[in-house]
Amino acid sequence: MLKDYFSLIVGFFRTKLRCCMILVVGCNHGIQYRQDPLCDTPQKTEQKAQFAAFIARTIKDNKIQFVGEEWGLPEVTNARAAAEANGQTLWVNINTSFDELEGMGIPNNYADGDYSAEQKARWNRQREQVMVRKLRENRGTTERLVVICGFDHMLPLTELLRQDCRCVLPMDYRTLRWYDGNAF
Repeated sequence: MLKDYFSLIVGFFRTKLRCCMILVVGCNHGIQYRQDPLCDTPQKTEQKAQFAAFIARTIKDNKIQFVGEEWGLPEVTNARAAAEANGQTLWVNINTSFDELEGMGIPNNYADGDYSAEQKARWNRQREQVMVRKLRENRGTTERLVVICGFDHMLPLTELLRQDCRCVLPMDYRTLRWYDGNAF
């Protein structure tokens, strides 16, 4: 199944659009960082390994030049490690900083805080504008990109990025065979 999915992606990009390709990968943020032997359950360890392999293969098979990732912690993510190992792929953190959140009037803890769904959605849309700005500022002339973000941002970012590139595809790894919904 996974091999067929990659073949579909590669074939689509080769035949439909050669000038620009963006794959927007939605994720649970817990799967992004590398394994933590002290805290990870065997299920989490397996899911992180599968996600790392998925990202590394996506970068390699699609000749990805740029990875923009919503990430704000000091740990190295699986995507960053894969980009650095590739040697041809630039990795950039596109997350909003605490200063940017403050400047937009968004509480640092809004995702888990006691705020209405409407407030959270509005703040997510504001943050997505910042993510797109950071992508535009940092991608240079690269034409093959992967954007990794939380599931809540996947579809809105896909739509925003279609202003820059006709070929923008969302990718929800929960549809892949290896996904285990009980891990996180």
